[in-house]
Amino acid sequence: MSQIVGRFGTGDGDQAPDDTEPEGNAPSPRASRRFRRHLASAVTAVTTVADGGFRAAAVAAVTVVSVEPLQVLASVDADSRMCEWIGEAGCFGVSILPWRAQVLADRFAGNAPLASPSFAGIEYVTAVTGAPLLGTAISWADCKLVQSLETGDHRCFIGEALALGSGAGDPGDPLIYVLSRYGRLR
Repeated sequence: MSQIVGRFGTGDGDQAPDDTEPEGNAPSPRASRRFRRHLASAVTAVTTVADGGFRAAAVAAVTVVSVEPLQVLASVDADSRMCEWIGEAGCFGVSILPWRAQVLADRFAGNAPLASPSFAGIEYVTAVTGAPLLGTAISWADCKLVQSLETGDHRCFIGEALALGSGAGDPGDPLIYVLSRYGRLR
C-alpha cells in the first residue's frame, strides 16, 4: 500500500493544521478552497454590456485556451449576475489589471462601492463588441462568446478575441492574487 507523504501529513490520518487536510484524501470544500488560494494568478476585469449599461467582475481565473484563433476562458461564479449578462450580451472583455488598480479590482469584486453602469470616473474604451475595456489595463481582449460550459459552482465562458489592445498599465507590474490577497512581482 502506497502512502502520499507531504508537508501537511501522510494521508493516513495524521492531524493537520486548521486550514489544511492530510494529503491524499478526497477533496472537501475546505481543502478545495485551500488549493485554489495557492494558485497565483493575474487579476482581470471581465466586462460586458447589459441592461443598458456596463457590467464588470474581478476575475482571477482567466486563461488563454487557443492562440490561433486567440480564445480566452473566463471562469465566473455561477451565482453571479455576470453569467446572465455575458450570456445575454454574447460578448465580454478581459482587461489585465496592473498593481495600481487594486481599488478598481475591489470595486468590481464588490468589496468597495460598485461601479456605476455608466462607468463614471473609470477610464475605458470600446472596440468591436461594445464591452468596456479598461484604459488602466496592461492589456485587453475584446471577445465574442463562442462557448459556455457549466463547471460545478462556476461557469466558464470561452470567447474569441476580435480586438486586442493595451492601456496605460505597467506591463512589468501586474496585480496578482494569491493566498486570498493581492501580491506583486516586484
